[in-house]
Amino acid sequence: MSEFIFSVSEEGKMDCFAIVDEMIKEFDISREEAILRLNLHWGTEDLPDSVFEYYSPLEMAQMIYFGPEKQWWRKDNKTALTPRTLK
Repeated sequence: MSEFIFSVSEEGKMDCFAIVDEMIKEFDISREEAILRLNLHWGTEDLPDSVFEYYSPLEMAQMIYFGPEKQWWRKDNKTALTPRTLK
């Protein structure tokens, strides 16, 4: 059984674990929290592999952790950013 609640290919699953690893390194969170954040972000969608073609695992980790509305890519001071609330 997968740790992810969304459907993804085996290659896509490896990309998801790369995102999890980046979240752990970048934000000092647990593996469980990182996986929860991916599950909350994508829900029960069927993810095509093309989802992972445009952003690096670090960029995806930042997008999922902060949310796109925070414009994390424009911030010089990352300490001013707050993570997306877990719901």
